[in-house]
Amino acid sequence: MSDNRFCVKALPNSKRDSYTEWIRRRIGRGAKIIYDNGDVYIECLSEACIYVNDPLEAYTDEGVPRERVMKLSPGPPVRVFSASQFSKLLNEAYALGYEAVFDLTNRCAIRASIAKGWGQNYRLESVSQTPCWFEILMIGPLQWIDRALRQLEPPSSTNCASNT
Repeated sequence: MSDNRFCVKALPNSKRDSYTEWIRRRIGRGAKIIYDNGDVYIECLSEACIYVNDPLEAYTDEGVPRERVMKLSPGPPVRVFSASQFSKLLNEAYALGYEAVFDLTNRCAIRASIAKGWGQNYRLESVSQTPCWFEILMIGPLQWIDRALRQLEPPSSTNCASNT
């Protein structure tokens, strides 16, 4: 491993089965993750497709959770997180109160799998059911949420607050 690359092959796992090993061999050059002014892009460099959730599109307009998964083939980078879009969601949630802001924590994780999709359009329901997956936590947006929560009054039914 180098300073700017991470290799899953170097990670030991005694419970890894032969199918997972086969998937890992297909990773090849993997993916390139690009951070640019708060936006995150993923470029598929692998011979296998990469499947990525879209955390900012993870809910319908009615607030119903959904797992929107994009299939990335080798090609140009695709934006998978927008800081400006998240900022807009945070401002809208702030006007609605503490719980609406807190709910945005679910939108600060980008999950991706190699070679296998999951969600509504796939056989697997969850990324954790795929043989090879990873998660990127958006620390900056989580800090924005924390700062917003510190300014809001938590609901009286909540025993936990941002500053506990």
